[in-house]
Amino acid sequence: MVETAALLVDHVLLHRPVRQWTQSFPYPLQFLLISNLRVMGKVLGIVNRVIPTHSRPLQPIGQPDI
Repeated sequence: MVETAALLVDHVLLHRPVRQWTQSFPYPLQFLLISNLRVMGKVLGIVNRVIPTHSRPLQPIGQPDI
């Protein structure tokens, strides 16, 4: 796994800013999502659609964060 991460950082992603997201849900909702893949797909589709609309655009390389 470490080798894969190093390969991605050094040769694939290069020197571009990357945003990482970790999504967590309350336990009752986690159990629903685990047991029903169709619901999980719909929920993750909504999450993936909404997050970019509410996040700041990526800063160009060399530009300070505001």
